[in-house]
Amino acid sequence: MAVVRVCEHTEDLSIGDKATAELHQDIWSTTTGCSDTEDAVENVSNLASSCDGGETTDHPVLTVDPAMWDAKIERALEAGSDEIFWVCDFDRTVTKCFLGNGQRSLDCHDILASIPKITPECKEAMESMMAYYYPIEIHPTMSREEKIPYMVEWYTKVNSLLASQKLTRDDVVSAVANCQNFAIRPGIVEAFQLAHQKGVPIIVVSAGLGNIIEEVIRQRICKPLGTSGEAWPNVRVLSNTLQWDEHGNFAGFSEPLIHMYNKSLQDAPAEIRQLLDGRHVGILTGDGTGDLTMAHGHDATEILKFGFLNEKVEERLPKYTGCDAYDRVILNDGSFEPVLDLLRRL
Repeated sequence: MAVVRVCEHTEDLSIGDKATAELHQDIWSTTTGCSDTEDAVENVSNLASSCDGGETTDHPVLTVDPAMWDAKIERALEAGSDEIFWVCDFDRTVTKCFLGNGQRSLDCHDILASIPKITPECKEAMESMMAYYYPIEIHPTMSREEKIPYMVEWYTKVNSLLASQKLTRDDVVSAVANCQNFAIRPGIVEAFQLAHQKGVPIIVVSAGLGNIIEEVIRQRICKPLGTSGEAWPNVRVLSNTLQWDEHGNFAGFSEPLIHMYNKSLQDAPAEIRQLLDGRHVGILTGDGTGDLTMAHGHDATEILKFGFLNEKVEERLPKYTGCDAYDRVILNDGSFEPVLDLLRRL
């Protein structure tokens, strides 16, 4: 029997805090089989009805199997921060899915495309591709195998468009500095700071643009003393990267191409493998089912998986709570509070 626990809370509540537990509304549902979540969907439908855009005040959190989750937490705490690593998606995980005005928060490619240099034709083509391919990426019934050719086609086309725009290294810096149409997720700054303080390495594994990701972290995520503009010693980015010549002009993209459904540590460079050496308990945070493989390729004994299900909740919930899926699912484009609760206890 798989048990689904739903905990409704706001961004200011800590799930593991007994003092605030009485403020939570717990809704219990028992389902048969590890992928049958129809009862859970029905129980959370009212809570999740506003998940398809805009800000909400309620951010329900589903614990798929409370007993198994509690056991995972106990083993992670016993292991301690010296044995823990964190793999993290970027778009719609580190960043929000929606802005306060209900519009979508821009992803990596669109942040770069926000600079004046990008031609209107390029922007229009990228928007058209987003409208066509993103619904395929999040389609609730298409299989992973069915989606992969579309994802390869999408990322190849977008990268080809950007390659034609005569980009420079300085364009990346100015794109992040001047773009106002994306937002980092509440709680992510504290999460990065806690990981830094406790020596937990963070590997951002993304199908986006590594240069933009590194710049967002440098500019928008402050270190514990409030400083920004510096590299984080415990953070590495594994993503598609724009490469530059000696003059800072675009010279090509890194290989192999990373898309939503081939994300892993399998081809991680030696530097990342050395950073993870001896760490066998992983924290995984993502917003799609393709993110569930981000820790593959590293010898881990335990993975604690947090999923952000930001939209189309009732359609997509079964795949987020099925066999080998997420352990905890944060709805309504919610905050990093459930992850923070774990990091604070390490």
